[in-house]
Parts: sequence; C-alpha cells; structure tokens
Amino acid sequence: MTDQASSTGLDRNIAAALAYLAGPVSGLLIFVLERTSSFVRFHAMQSIVGLGGLWLVAAAFGLLAGLAVFVSATGFFVLLYAAWITGAAWVVVWIICLV
Repeated sequence: MTDQASSTGLDRNIAAALAYLAGPVSGLLIFVLERTSSFVRFHAMQSIVGLGGLWLVAAAFGLLAGLAVFVSATGFFVLLYAAWITGAAWVVVWIICLV
C-alpha cells in the first residue's frame, strides 16, 4: 500500500485496530491524534460512526423500553429485546472490526 506510516509512531494496522478497542471513544482519540495516515483515520472514523451509531440505537431502544413500561408490557419487552439484539450486534461488529 502506498499510504503513509502512522503519525502515532505505531504500525498503521495496530493503530487502526486500537481505534476500535474502546469503541467510539478510542476512535475519537485516534482520529484526533492521527495526522498523516488516511488508512488509520478511516478506521477511526468508522469506529466513531459505526460503533457509535449502533450504541445510540441500542441506547434509544433501552430508553424507549423504560418509557414503554408505563404504557404496555408487550411494548416494553419488544423494545427491551430490540435493545438486547442491537447490543449483541454491536459486540459482533466490534469483534469483526478488531480482527
């Protein structure tokens, strides 16, 4: 590949994997620190947008489930299940991205 080395001093594959280590938090940190490698910046942004977006969806389902408990038991369980499935999908995507 013709991409530059990482400005973090790490191998660019290691820096890209570290962008996923703590989800969007580490992605943001790597994105701010990395200045030269578009490969590492891409993976950092993917961590922020992809994992952060999935986390927001899971959190929204959880919040809606908390509100639905006052309206419908069925709605509560459906939203809680959706939050659980989205959280499980986050873990699967996170593992795939780390590898």
